[in-house]
Amino acid sequence: MQAFSDLSPAAFADMQVAVAGIERVLKAKVAYEKINYLMLMMVDRDVHFHVLPRYEGAREHEGTPFPDTGWPAAPALGSAVALDDEAVARLAGDFAAEWSAA
Repeated sequence: MQAFSDLSPAAFADMQVAVAGIERVLKAKVAYEKINYLMLMMVDRDVHFHVLPRYEGAREHEGTPFPDTGWPAAPALGSAVALDDEAVARLAGDFAAEWSAA
């Protein structure tokens, strides 16, 4: 789907379920203070969102700090923590386990 308005009513309803789950997982794992949803369709033209939990200071996973360098202003999208493939897989696994716990 390349236009947001082309989403079906069922897809819009599913989005509420997804957003509720995303916010539950991120609150439990990151303890965000605010959350930003960015819908960007430039390079990847399919409808999708980027979800950014926002917080003061830093959060940590396996000893790696994840600062929100843009806080409290707009997200600093050019400032990201680089992880190797194994660390990404472990972090994704932690989030997936939290999602499944509900």
